[in-house]
Amino acid sequence: MHRKTRTLNARTIAAAKKGNKVAMEKILDYFRPKLVKKATLTMYDCYGMPHAYINRDLLERLERRVIWATMEYSMKPRSKK
Repeated sequence: MHRKTRTLNARTIAAAKKGNKVAMEKILDYFRPKLVKKATLTMYDCYGMPHAYINRDLLERLERRVIWATMEYSMKPRSKK
């Protein structure tokens, strides 16, 4: 099974910064597997059996943080020191 590599390009980021909803959704789709992994918590029942669940509130907070970071991202090249 071949895994397709997904990347974000500068055009997508620039479009998202300008308010393009489709571009922002592409960025969220790119980070969603990582965000879901961070928002997955393990609970144990009374018999000690582990149960994993996704904390939806935490997932939404992480998605908002990605949106904020995208809007604050500088598209200017860094100067060499």
